[in-house]
Amino acid sequence: MNTQENKYKSFIKRTTSIVVSVVFSLSLTCTPTSFAFAESRSSDYIVSGTVEERGLGASETPNIFATNAILKTSDGKVLFSRDADAEVKIASLTKIMTATVALENSSLDKQIVVSENAVSTGGSNAGLSAGDTMPLSEALYALMIPSGNDAATAIAESVGKDLANTSDSQSGYDAFVAKMNSRASELGCTHTKFTNPHGLDEDQFSSDSHSSANDLMTIIENAMKIDAFKEAVKNSSYDLSYTNNGEKKTKTLESTDELLDVYDGACGIKTGTTDLAGYCFAGACERDGVMLYSVVLGSSDDSTRFEDTKNLFNWYFNNVVDYKFSNAENDIVAQVSNSAWLDKTIAAKLEDTSASAKVFKYDGNVSQHFTFNNVSGAVKAGDVVGHVDFIQDNKVISAQNVVAAEDCDAPDFLTSLSFGLTRFVHNFTGEANSATTQILNDTPLLIKFN
Repeated sequence: MNTQENKYKSFIKRTTSIVVSVVFSLSLTCTPTSFAFAESRSSDYIVSGTVEERGLGASETPNIFATNAILKTSDGKVLFSRDADAEVKIASLTKIMTATVALENSSLDKQIVVSENAVSTGGSNAGLSAGDTMPLSEALYALMIPSGNDAATAIAESVGKDLANTSDSQSGYDAFVAKMNSRASELGCTHTKFTNPHGLDEDQFSSDSHSSANDLMTIIENAMKIDAFKEAVKNSSYDLSYTNNGEKKTKTLESTDELLDVYDGACGIKTGTTDLAGYCFAGACERDGVMLYSVVLGSSDDSTRFEDTKNLFNWYFNNVVDYKFSNAENDIVAQVSNSAWLDKTIAAKLEDTSASAKVFKYDGNVSQHFTFNNVSGAVKAGDVVGHVDFIQDNKVISAQNVVAAEDCDAPDFLTSLSFGLTRFVHNFTGEANSATTQILNDTPLLIKFN
């Protein structure tokens, strides 16, 4: 198949995905019984507490079908979670750990040999044949893009031989799975057990394998630090190069991730489906300098797992606002006392009156903390008279100097002498010896609680 044909196939697939998505969205609008299952739960966790604890309404939180879910920024902030520690089947999301163990314990040029056992694994596959060989750098694509169970077994057998220091494929396979579990433990996963490298969970693969949305997020965060993994999962299709009986061959792989090339910023990661696990998806989206990772488990069907993921991503991006820090008339954020005078203040503004930051409103409302210098005597416009920190979620999101917006002369000698006598009297009367500094700036609310 030539490159043009491959591009045409990919275009048809993506176009079909868009049509399916639109039809699905219309079905939610037109079929109340279907929509009733998508919900916001009072126990859903939003940044710093549950929906109930934070007094949020259903319209302010993600409405998703998934029974277990988590949304997180790549810098570690949990934005949303639902029953994220529940131990459940995860199907082919298992392959994220398979890729991790292979990449962390072998070189990209390690030769992966496809055995008869690998080909007979069953389920989704990359269409590999016994005797196919390829470097791990290629096998990674066969594993992640079409969710190849054949590739998963071949990688486990080939890399596992080195881990076990053996030539026996089965021993290598077992050593590889053991490494998957020990690596999960090292990462701090406490609700995870792997029994194979592909995620099948019935018949000969029936076992007590499981993980949780929270643990999967930990595994994803680690995997996305590996360049080869991050590069592989962002591809909607890939021309796989391999060798069979000395003959070089290629075949086109198509991703099971239907958000790639369709949803703005989508860049991976992995689908998973079995009867016991339901429809699962681990997603990644990078937009406006922010990387989001998501996990949805137990969605009701193929389309819904992607709709759930988009709803999580949309909820975040739709609630990021451009927050301006100077919110006072004529940008005069304070009247700062000049202690050399009895009753004079100096109009002050932020050094950068146009300063702003993009903030996620469910991180909480912004507060401000002003500190002022002891201003006494002559001041020129632009002189620093104080400092202000703007704070959200207990973190400083902007720090600004406060500067004079006008000139102010110092009192002359006779005026200063007069003020001295007046202050002597004030010591007995209790009256103020200088004007009071006033803060005029507002910090508009981002969110009003019920």
